[in-house]
Amino acid sequence: MSTNKRANVKGRDILVIPHEHNETRLLRNMGLDIPAPIEHYYGWPSTGPQEETPWESQKQTAALFTMNRRAYCLNDMGTGKTRATLHAVNYLMDAGKVRRALILAPLSTLEFVWEREIFKYFMHRSIRVLYGNKKARLKRLADDVDFYILNHDGLEVILKELQDRKDIDAVIIDELAVFRNMRTDRWKRLRAYIKNKPYVWGLTGRPTPKAPTDAYAQCKLLTPHTVKENFTQFRTATMVQMGPFRWVPRTDAKQYVRRVMTPSVRYEREDCYDMPPITVTRHHVPLDQTQQQWYDTMKKKAHIAMQDKQVTAVNEGVLMGKLLQIAHGYLYTNQRGVVDMQGASRHAALKGIIEGNDHKTIVFLPFKHGLRGVYQYVCGYTTAAQISGDTPPKKRTEIFTAFQHTSSPRVLVAHPECMAHGLTLTAASTIVWYSPLSDLEIYEQANARIARASQRNPVSIIEIEGTAVERLVYKRLAEKRSFQGGLLELFSGVDDRQVA
Repeated sequence: MSTNKRANVKGRDILVIPHEHNETRLLRNMGLDIPAPIEHYYGWPSTGPQEETPWESQKQTAALFTMNRRAYCLNDMGTGKTRATLHAVNYLMDAGKVRRALILAPLSTLEFVWEREIFKYFMHRSIRVLYGNKKARLKRLADDVDFYILNHDGLEVILKELQDRKDIDAVIIDELAVFRNMRTDRWKRLRAYIKNKPYVWGLTGRPTPKAPTDAYAQCKLLTPHTVKENFTQFRTATMVQMGPFRWVPRTDAKQYVRRVMTPSVRYEREDCYDMPPITVTRHHVPLDQTQQQWYDTMKKKAHIAMQDKQVTAVNEGVLMGKLLQIAHGYLYTNQRGVVDMQGASRHAALKGIIEGNDHKTIVFLPFKHGLRGVYQYVCGYTTAAQISGDTPPKKRTEIFTAFQHTSSPRVLVAHPECMAHGLTLTAASTIVWYSPLSDLEIYEQANARIARASQRNPVSIIEIEGTAVERLVYKRLAEKRSFQGGLLELFSGVDDRQVA
């Protein structure tokens, strides 16, 4: 602190200290509430109208990151985590604290979210998306740029080469909750890579999508000093055992997780901007005759298996999946074939929703063959595109760009897992769940694609159902409940039809 100066002000000797990073950290450690330098000496690059300048929540998020080498951004979906993080990195690069940064993100967000955001707001920064085969990735990694963007599992492909690069000072882990299992090679690779990195930040709107214990592996990865206990002790501190295989969160589990995921920042969408109203409605569409016959037969088999105690947690999920497949009109057989039941009534209901909507529509289906069938049907009366696990990253980006920024396509038919993180698709005001899925994290993330800051229209989430099992799944999603034991509930008077 050789730049410190002494001064005499009104007869008092005072010490004048530069308002810089090291000095600010030291004074904060002494208990003084000193604002982060970024709040006073940064220009906050913007490309246009007033609403595109950063919100206060984004400024505070960036400030947290610049002052902490390890930190969590737990801001809600749609609150601008991406741009806040980029402002932090950009500031540290300007200050000479960071030379280059690596962004680890879901595959669908590499170009459409991260690369696009950097290009739009930080045009003076250079970017390379490290995707393709190993040779292509290494060729792009050899380029001298500011930001490298890599999908989570791409770390396996070029780990050694990344470890050899000593000039990458900051690592941003988008959707940190992906690394909630310490036993996976994915977790172990990332831990080895970030061990000695100067700056590592984790971003996730839902740090504990399955259980409070999801936070344990993330903390061990990012801030191991905040979790002294082992996993068993952590589970005991956050959950209560209700049976041999059943654990439920303690009432104070969220507070406990927040204490260990620190330093962190958390803003809800309502804290950042006024959201247009969100309406969730249920559309009942009875099954067609063929579907009803298949459904009743499958349900009877499931009921018999339940009575004979042949149903385990594993095959319970399979049986529920079969009932859901029949309900949406496409059943996978044991011989890997597909029975197409047409499902004309549900097709017609979907057409009515789409044609009655003045804005664009996103249709979600969790089954691949159903997705293809619905896409072909929708193409018969309007412009549409489809996104599935088979859609290459470059093609996904082209489709997302066209959907968000041009008049065509009007409808996007997609598997929700391919659109669950980071995307902004506010050209649509309506989401239709043609069939439900039993994954709360993906369900909420998928809905958040249109409920974002740039949305200017009322948001409508429409859930189509025609069976008790679908109503049960939607009900548990709304209540944020586990899906284990769903069949038992289904056969305990919930259904409105009796099993023959």
